[in-house]
Amino acid sequence: MKKLIILLMIVTSMSVQAEEILKKEEKVNTENTNYIPEPPKSTQIICGFPPCDLTYGKCVVRGFKVDGEKMNESESYDLKYIANMLNTHIEKGSLEIIGHTDSTGSKKHNLKLSLERAINAAKLLREYGLDKRFSIVKIIGKGGEEPMDTNETVEGRYNNRRIEIILNDLEYKESRFIDE
Repeated sequence: MKKLIILLMIVTSMSVQAEEILKKEEKVNTENTNYIPEPPKSTQIICGFPPCDLTYGKCVVRGFKVDGEKMNESESYDLKYIANMLNTHIEKGSLEIIGHTDSTGSKKHNLKLSLERAINAAKLLREYGLDKRFSIVKIIGKGGEEPMDTNETVEGRYNNRRIEIILNDLEYKESRFIDE
């Protein structure tokens, strides 16, 4: 019972820390964060770049190093792409950033690590120029609780070490995504 209480205190503390980081960077808008409008009929969205699927309002950046909270060059490139894509083609919206880990390590450690990944991703998106018209309304870590792949293989664990960016309340510019 003591372990459960301590774990809850740690998770709550991390959530408060994430909220404080966001409050320093921007005013958070929490209204209607679950609605993803259909793109305008004049907008054709065919996006061939792997991290984002605007149809579902989600970007995924995979492949953190084992026990790594910071991004390597390829993940950083993906975040630069996402910031540029949003700035160029979306008028405004809100983001939720969710960190994940594979199943190696303790639950406590993985919750902390996944939150650190999400916080670092939020900071990097702003460093890479994500406009203030995009509010980051939530930063959370889910540890290894929601794998997207098996944890039985090296490749599966690689895919599970990720951050997800949920795109809410998107207002599209008159633009066209082309699959190259």
